[in-house]
Amino acid sequence: MTSVLKFKYLFTTIFLIIGTFLWVSYPRIYQVTGSAFGTYYKVIVIGSKFSVNEKKLKSKVESRLIELDQLFSTYRIDSELMKLNLAPVNVSVSLKPEAVSLIELSIQLKKKIGKSWDPTLVPLSKKYGFSTIKELRGSVVGLEHLSIVSSSEVIKRADIVLDLSSIAKGYAVDQLSNLVNKYKITGAYVDIGGEIKTFGNRVDGKPWGIGIQSPVKTKELIHVIYANNMAIATSGNYLNYKEKNGKKIGHILDPRSKSYIKHDLISVSIVAQECAIADAVATGVFVMGVKEAKKWLNQNKYPALLIVRKNGKIESKFINGFDRLLNPSMSFSF
Repeated sequence: MTSVLKFKYLFTTIFLIIGTFLWVSYPRIYQVTGSAFGTYYKVIVIGSKFSVNEKKLKSKVESRLIELDQLFSTYRIDSELMKLNLAPVNVSVSLKPEAVSLIELSIQLKKKIGKSWDPTLVPLSKKYGFSTIKELRGSVVGLEHLSIVSSSEVIKRADIVLDLSSIAKGYAVDQLSNLVNKYKITGAYVDIGGEIKTFGNRVDGKPWGIGIQSPVKTKELIHVIYANNMAIATSGNYLNYKEKNGKKIGHILDPRSKSYIKHDLISVSIVAQECAIADAVATGVFVMGVKEAKKWLNQNKYPALLIVRKNGKIESKFINGFDRLLNPSMSFSF
């Protein structure tokens, strides 16, 4: 009788141990949210209790966001970017290597995108009432006036003012993705103000669904795509604009004409492997307008969604296989 009881206790103990192990190792959803860069952030990870501590995850995410804000903010007078902006012309400026790295990427993307994207448009933004940088009087536009001296030094050859808002948010998405990917997780979804990067799968094993906001009915989605292991950024003037003399003037301005956007392209979504690249490309392609955007995209092969207003109607134009992302059962690769 005693041996039978011992066997029952042993069996129960083993059963409880196995059950506990399965419970703590079973994949589940962890989500942390908050504010960053004047907008929201949302990070969703799929992992077990072994791999993820929600409080520690939130702490690490917000610490990283604070670091990035100290690098690239134009609202903080003590940021690395403002240190450069406030520096005199033709004087070498020492910056943290990460700040120089994003500046270097910006210079590379400027060469790739062309004249429709330039992160030194602050004088033009001030003219139309969008820029909040009050401390600076720079009047020159042109990223070509900025040179990298070393991994920690840059120099301005003219009185330019750098605003990396059209790439820094995407860069932050990439950085948070790198952070959460250090955990033993099966999937993640990182979103900062609509710039998004995903990898792995949802908790049910299906691909992540990403809603694309309608530029006309902004409380609705115009499309939903299904994407794993890629980033998407959307650009347009439908949320941030001013009305002047009966005209809507959006915050994205044209570096080529030194004026506001006048074409029928109202929204651009770009898919890329890195969100920083998608972010900058989306802005540059939006500035181009439909005809030039199609030509550039055909040469550079980024999957893209162009939302166009034509004869009072809204049309979606899918470029480089973007429409394949509308089907959750279709595979997609660059």
